Amino acid sequence: KTSTSINSISNPWNNAINSINESESSTNELDKYNCDMELSFNNCEDLIYSRNIELEEDKKMFESLINIIADNIQNDNFYNTYKRLRQTLIKETKACQEALTAQTQQKTWNPPCNSKLAFLLN
Repeated sequence: KTSTSINSISNPWNNAINSINESESSTNELDKYNCDMELSFNNCEDLIYSRNIELEEDKKMFESLINIIADNIQNDNFYNTYKRLRQTLIKETKACQEALTAQTQQKTWNPPCNSKLAFLLN
């Protein structure tokens, strides 16, 4: 009597086991994806919250800067240095305003060559 053995590679149960493993794997991947999405959402909320805090701090800092400038308006070097900084901020702000206006009016708009912030609004 000859016994026939099934080669482990061609064992039909391997396909069933592989299928179950793949199914479990995709379920695990879906669970991981859902978990990642939830974490991502929470991280996103945390990020937005921290950015809002940072912007409030910046607003206070800029208000403080304006007060310092007003108190030292007679200092030519200080004021001229402020004006150079101011030019960059105003240029970027105007470019952002134009970009946002173009979006709301559904116009085509090209950011100024040197604008870094407005380009990111598109």
